[in-house]
Amino acid sequence: LQIFGDSLKFDGNLGIADFLGKIVLKHQGQQLFTDLLQYNLKTRIATYFTKGILLSENTKLQSNKGYYYAKTGKAFLKDSVIPLLQERMYLLSDSLVYDTKNKMVHFTGPTLIEKDSLNIYTEKGFYNVETQQSYFGNNPRYKRGTQIADAKDIYHDAKNKIITLVHDAYIRDDKQAAKADSIIFNESTNQVSLFHNAWYKEGDRELSGDEIEFNR
Repeated sequence: LQIFGDSLKFDGNLGIADFLGKIVLKHQGQQLFTDLLQYNLKTRIATYFTKGILLSENTKLQSNKGYYYAKTGKAFLKDSVIPLLQERMYLLSDSLVYDTKNKMVHFTGPTLIEKDSLNIYTEKGFYNVETQQSYFGNNPRYKRGTQIADAKDIYHDAKNKIITLVHDAYIRDDKQAAKADSIIFNESTNQVSLFHNAWYKEGDRELSGDEIEFNR
């Protein structure tokens, strides 16, 4: 681990180093940029108190306050977290944890994910930066254009463009509405598959059954 800054104040008894100015922390491929940072040599925890930017390969995370644990490679970001992930995917979050070793973003508070016309809200879950697979829980909602989907749990496979809604799944737009125990939606083909306690409505037409498939 290396830390560079304009000035340094070091307390040898406590093992605490306070850096001021243009600061760069480098560790195992990660770079952290900030203006005010404290590093504890005993716990190996770096804390920044003003805006910090963490760069890890093609992932960029920005927050007003954060902690970087050198032992585990995990970064805890708080207060106005704005990550930029692969494929122009943005996250606006109150707090999250980024595991730099496993390339996992864990949502620990209200989070809004945006990419093109896609909009997902969640209060807990995770995103795998390498596989681009994610899970959303605690009042998740999926929205793309006029289409809105709700469920207890939502899974998103960004590479294969598959959305899976599990438990009390409900999907609707300005023309159609459907609900089931679980729903799989293919974003590429617009095919929607309903499983168990399935119900579908379009205009005056209604269908119900164990399984139903339709196209948007």
